[in-house]
Amino acid sequence: MRSGGEAATEAALAVAAMGPPAVAPLMALLTDPDDDVGDAAAGALAAICEPAAEPLLALMRDTEGDDRARWRAAWALSMMGPAVVDALMALLGHEAPCVRGRAVRALSSAGVPRALDAVLPLLGDQDERVRCSAAASIGRMGCSRGVAPLLAALPEATGDFRAAVVAALGHLDDRQIAGRLRPLLVDAEEPVREAAREALAAITNRRPRRGGR
Repeated sequence: MRSGGEAATEAALAVAAMGPPAVAPLMALLTDPDDDVGDAAAGALAAICEPAAEPLLALMRDTEGDDRARWRAAWALSMMGPAVVDALMALLGHEAPCVRGRAVRALSSAGVPRALDAVLPLLGDQDERVRCSAAASIGRMGCSRGVAPLLAALPEATGDFRAAVVAALGHLDDRQIAGRLRPLLVDAEEPVREAAREALAAITNRRPRRGGR
């Protein structure tokens, strides 16, 4: 028997096969309280790609609508790759922190190298949530060029942002990272200590074992 999520996904993709005419009804489903339905609609909009981009971007710019729908829009846009990167990068300068934060998260999955250069300056954003999103996105991008900026941000970072930087470093490969993270195992803040433990474990697990296959 199919799960509710599978049924919702099949139904949404069937609607997506209609192409551009399906955009409006699928957009309406982004506010659905049922995660299976809303997430399936977002996936279908991502499959339609460019014809759905502008309505999704408009929803991203909305600062007062349904927050769940805006995050679903961000996810759908993140799946569209290079087609929407420029539009997402433009949102990084939006006056609303929530818009900047969603754009940062969407760019982390875009698979375009220049997205990293656009996100790096937001490590210094005035809003801590945006800074945290930037750090997390840099980690997810997995590019070694993100190591130096994250390490540079670490000494002055505090609170949730400090933990986010540490967590992001755990996703990157550079021989100097482990040495910088070990002292944080005794940091004054528990979230930072936990992030350091998890990051060091991830780094250790990625290293090839000598004599192993």
